[in-house]
Amino acid sequence: MSYFARLRELDDEGSLLVPVERRVMILTGQSSWRAARLSPAQERFLDAVTPPGWSAVRAGFPYHAAMLGPEFDETSMIGASWRNAAQVAMSMASSEYREVVRRVLQRAMDTTRVQLRIVTGSCGLQLLNCVWAELRGEAEVLALGPACFGPLRVPAEVVRGDEDGWSRLLYWGRVDRRVRGGHLDYWQVVR
Repeated sequence: MSYFARLRELDDEGSLLVPVERRVMILTGQSSWRAARLSPAQERFLDAVTPPGWSAVRAGFPYHAAMLGPEFDETSMIGASWRNAAQVAMSMASSEYREVVRRVLQRAMDTTRVQLRIVTGSCGLQLLNCVWAELRGEAEVLALGPACFGPLRVPAEVVRGDEDGWSRLLYWGRVDRRVRGGHLDYWQVVR
């Protein structure tokens, strides 16, 4: 079954986006289409930035039990880059893909009663930006090393590393804060 077919078939029962008061979640492109586990660095980042009493979503997009493997699926940089580029292309060219993204992110908003924080990494901002105008609700957004095409619709704090050539190439909007490091360093340097 293809990645897109798997996404379309995900039901609400297996969603990890259960009702909570306050939530922190990470939205990036998927480096693996088999599993959506966070990397160990992303797990440590979540531990560091999740305030007491908040719930952290310990998985990546699409935040669903059916997409969790037993452990993080380490993939090559070339393979991960290809899959991220494909997701960007789908976000720009496929209304069906955008609807899947919108549905998942709307569920995050609907099941968060008080406050939602979304930390985007790389093309995660593109995924959020392409559906932002259709979402009902609010979220605080921290965009780390963004890759995003077109005007920024999301009210986000944008952070870029001083050695992040990918973000400089793939995002031309405003940058609110600069940090040391490159495209893969944000999970270690931002707190």
